This record gives sequence, structure tokens and C-alpha cells, in this order.
Amino acid sequence: MKPFTETPEQREAHAEYLINEIFGEMSDELEERISLIRKISRMTVKDRMKLAMKGDKEARLILIRDSNKVVSTGVINNPRITDQEVEKIAAMSSVSDEVLRLISMNRAWARLYTITHNLARNPRTPIAIAMNILMRLHDRDLQALSMNRNVSETVRRQANRIFSREISPNKIAATISAASKEL
Repeated sequence: MKPFTETPEQREAHAEYLINEIFGEMSDELEERISLIRKISRMTVKDRMKLAMKGDKEARLILIRDSNKVVSTGVINNPRITDQEVEKIAAMSSVSDEVLRLISMNRAWARLYTITHNLARNPRTPIAIAMNILMRLHDRDLQALSMNRNVSETVRRQANRIFSREISPNKIAATISAASKEL
């Protein structure tokens, strides 16, 4: 029996058929996104790097997951990237640890609590960076992080230690006395 081989044209037609079958009548936005993904998949590394440095929000969100670290770090160095995009990227577990390291080293982004919180919760964040971030988290976030099974055991244990120290008997007594004075 002869093995079946597809030509590139047949593969493209089959993919188009499956996409139409799954999505039916696609909205224009979805169709544009699929065509952008196709364009990016056919680009060379040099072209993807150019797009990462100059592209729009959609292109950046696609390219941040690129397996080539040069391309994904190019997205972070894009001058038009917004804090909200960086916040989403910091929460993604599919990005490389190098991207997360670059986010943590940027002073402007490190000052934003939501970004540091997302970095601490991200299982891909390097342990050394996550440990440094823990001191800046709020008590409730430290407590939640100490129970989060997605992060490494080391980060969980350290979050629990910091949370336990911050809720020492002296701190509890001070909180109780301050609350009783308000009443």
C-alpha cells in the first residue's frame, strides 16, 4: 500500500476547509486574526523580529509566544507596548522565562503592583525573581500564593514564611487595639 502524501496546496485547502467547518461563517475580526497567524507562521525570523518591534497589539500578542527568544524579547522592547499588555504577558504561563526576567528588570513595570503580582504567581518566573518579589506583596496575596499549587514549592514556602512573620502576635495585638479604639 502506498503512503498518502499531500502537496502544500492540498494541505492549505484542507486547513481552509477545517477552519470553515469549525467556525462556520467567521466574523471579520476572527478571519483577520487567522490570516495574521498564517502570515506570521510563514515569515522568517528577521521579518518576525521587525514585526515584533513595529507591530500592533494583535501581532505582539501572537509573537510573544514565539519559540525564538529573540522575537519574544523584541516584543518586550517594542516602544508601543502598554502596561496592560505587559500585565497580560506577566500572567501568561506560555511565555519564556527570559521575557519574564526582562519584565521584572524594567523599573517602570516593577513599580506596578498588578504586574509584580502576576509575575509572582506565574510558574515560569525564575525562582530568584519570584523570591525578590514576595517582599512587595500584600498579606492576602502572600497567603493565596502560599497555597497556590502552580508555583514552585520554594516560592510557596517562602510566601508562607513571610506571611507568618507579618502576622506575628505583636501585629495581631496592635490590630486588635487599633480596632477597639475605633469602636
